[in-house]
Amino acid sequence: MRELDLRVERQSSALGALARHACFVHADLAECLRRINEVAIATLDVARSSIWFLADDGLSLTCADIMVAFNLTALPLFGGREVSDLANVTGYVRRIEQRPAYLKAMQIAGPKAAPPT
Repeated sequence: MRELDLRVERQSSALGALARHACFVHADLAECLRRINEVAIATLDVARSSIWFLADDGLSLTCADIMVAFNLTALPLFGGREVSDLANVTGYVRRIEQRPAYLKAMQIAGPKAAPPT
């Protein structure tokens, strides 16, 4: 029972800290999603986390995979695995880069944030 109590305390504390984060005050969706993912990964002690959105029609889900796109496009710049030879991965990144939300994010972030071509 003590383990359960510790887990509940850790999760409650994380949620409280998350609720007080500035991203919620400033209504910065991208930063809020980033913080939610970071807190979920740390609190639940998992390697990855995803955020999913229910489509307006209520019939499908979409993953907030803009966070994944960064890893796939920026990682090679920092000495990570180059993914240009992986057809499924590059196709996935191309589809993300065509989405209106991605294009808007790149406009806001500026040209230095654009993935290398």
